[in-house]
Amino acid sequence: MATLGDPLGEDPAGRVSIVKGTLRVGLHYWANAGSWFTVETVCTFRYQDDTFRLIGNDESVSRRNSGNTQDVSINYLTRKAKIVLGNFSDDDAEARTYWKSLLRAPLLTINDIGSG
Repeated sequence: MATLGDPLGEDPAGRVSIVKGTLRVGLHYWANAGSWFTVETVCTFRYQDDTFRLIGNDESVSRRNSGNTQDVSINYLTRKAKIVLGNFSDDDAEARTYWKSLLRAPLLTINDIGSG
């Protein structure tokens, strides 16, 4: 049976799905005290060369005290990252979008990532 690692937080809820031939592993973290952050992460893997290789990573972070949000979507195949900064508590705030190029690197395998 899983145990709660942080008594003030929620155990990271996970989900696994197969979408368009890719394996998606998602985690969610939320704490009711001791942290203002809520985090949602989804890693996307493709089966290639007898292993699962990380081809994408999406992370959404919300800061409940300020309302600030940060969404990061990384495509390791195109080596591009999209970063969107916003605020869920300010209706007048416009989200800002930034694009970054990533350096060429080998695709990590699911074993390279391990449990963290």
